[in-house]
Amino acid sequence: SIKWSFNRLAQYIHLISNTAAATPVDIWALSNTHIKPQLSTNYSVGFYQNIKESEWETSVEFFYRKSTNIIEYKDFARLLRNELLETAIFGVEGKAYGAEFFLKRNKNNPSGYISYTLSRSFRKTQNRYADEIINNGRWYASNFDKPHNLNAVINFQLKKTMLLACNFVYNSGRPLTAPVADFYLGDNGVFLDYSERNQFRIPDYHRLDISYTLTRGAVRSNKNKGSLTFSVYNLYSRRNAFSVYYKRNPSQPLVAYKLAVLGTAIPSITYNFQF
Repeated sequence: SIKWSFNRLAQYIHLISNTAAATPVDIWALSNTHIKPQLSTNYSVGFYQNIKESEWETSVEFFYRKSTNIIEYKDFARLLRNELLETAIFGVEGKAYGAEFFLKRNKNNPSGYISYTLSRSFRKTQNRYADEIINNGRWYASNFDKPHNLNAVINFQLKKTMLLACNFVYNSGRPLTAPVADFYLGDNGVFLDYSERNQFRIPDYHRLDISYTLTRGAVRSNKNKGSLTFSVYNLYSRRNAFSVYYKRNPSQPLVAYKLAVLGTAIPSITYNFQF
């Protein structure tokens, strides 16, 4: 089958996130005279094919999105306790495009699926005011630009009552605006020179999860069944970066640090029952 879609969306409420605090703070703002509604036009086309009596499912999809009035922040914008948010934000245009590939095995052992997405997301400013021009008016990566996204799941049915499952996730690191130099200016202290907007990226994200499920009563005729699952999240203890921040000591240059929220393997036990 071949499927094609087109839609045009308007959004009148805007998510404004502040990442300067220790934990993100989200603010919701309604459209008004100064904050225009966000508009997007979306196109997509997909090709779908089942193979060997639907044992295998395959698909490939392509998409393109054009947006206007996307919320962007001025340099060093102050969002907390700011009663005039429109003075710290402005609208830009954006575009996103990519392809999604999917392969799934429904029957036989092992089963599972693998999906891969190659996509890009960019923004561009076309304002006449100097403080509303980012990267000299060129296209730049948006905060959501993660070119590579891979998900793979495989299930091994060891016995009728035993299931071993593995889950692997990989994502490109999100864009980052980072300081590239620091300098002294007389007695006024130390100042930082920042890169262009979203010029760098935090480290890539990846992890492996496994689980072993033992089902009781799977071969019995009664209706009461239960299962016991042993699982390990982030098996190889990957310290994925939630965010990257910088520190500077008087006698040392700028040093980058990454904050990992779940940077170790996390085991768990789950019991499920149905009746």
